[in-house]
Amino acid sequence: MKTTVIIPFYNEESTIFQTLNSLQEQSRPADDVFMIDSGSNDKTAEIIKEFQKNNPALHLQLFQPMLGNPSSSINYGIEKSKTELIAYIDCGLNIPVDWLEKHYEQITSNDADLISCQIYTTGINSVDKSLIAQTYGYNNSTPCLPGSMIKRDLFEKIGLFKYDMRAGYDIDFIKRVSEYGVKRIINKDLRLTYYGINYAKNYLSAVKKIFSYSKTGWRTKGDQKPYLYILFGIFFLIAYLYEYSLLFVFTYLIVRGFLVPRIKSNGIFKFNNIKTILLLPLTAIIFDISRIAGYLFSVTSLITMKK
Repeated sequence: MKTTVIIPFYNEESTIFQTLNSLQEQSRPADDVFMIDSGSNDKTAEIIKEFQKNNPALHLQLFQPMLGNPSSSINYGIEKSKTELIAYIDCGLNIPVDWLEKHYEQITSNDADLISCQIYTTGINSVDKSLIAQTYGYNNSTPCLPGSMIKRDLFEKIGLFKYDMRAGYDIDFIKRVSEYGVKRIINKDLRLTYYGINYAKNYLSAVKKIFSYSKTGWRTKGDQKPYLYILFGIFFLIAYLYEYSLLFVFTYLIVRGFLVPRIKSNGIFKFNNIKTILLLPLTAIIFDISRIAGYLFSVTSLITMKK
């Protein structure tokens, strides 16, 4: 069975060469590599064209539909591809040299529809580490959809990724995979890592990213986070009415600031300095406010569209 690798990108000039070079060094080369531009305004496309010219054996193709989001870009690549197997991965990830080979062995020998690997998250500075601890978990490996190999038949069975989504399309897709009883295997022999920044280099970047991701939160099937925030608001209102607001805030800072990242992470108190630990409550506040703002923007937009 032949394989097409699909890589959506947006302004990835700092990481795109490493990504392309990793694909060039695969022990089992891809039959096609589709680079899908989501709307870049930097030199990423120029770097790809130069790499394409110097490495014709990679079967690299650049598409620039400029669809503005990764889910639509991936779907564009799937529709353009002709192979039985589809593998997709994000820029900025270290790709093991045997990524395609091990996935191919698993998907053919186990008659699976979807093979995924794990992503290992750490962070490179105090802000990045605290953000990782509050999301994926610091010093932790979790299954992820980027880096997966998928049989084309699966898309015909459950549909493509949900269109026009900056984030959450992977959660939505995995939810449908579960509902249809699709055979998914997590290849624990493969672990992806980031080249540099895992989540965001500073709080301003984090706010922009979280807000952007959360704007499509209500459209994500299987994502319970919007409803948890509604429940959070109800509890806060009750605490305020009964004059327990200070207790509520204190409990929030302890639970959300320290307990949640402790549960998610593998040793958050093994950070290199105390600064990262002390940033955890502030990171939680910034994260939650940004996410609530994104959800509210999404709901407001839906109401406006209906009118």
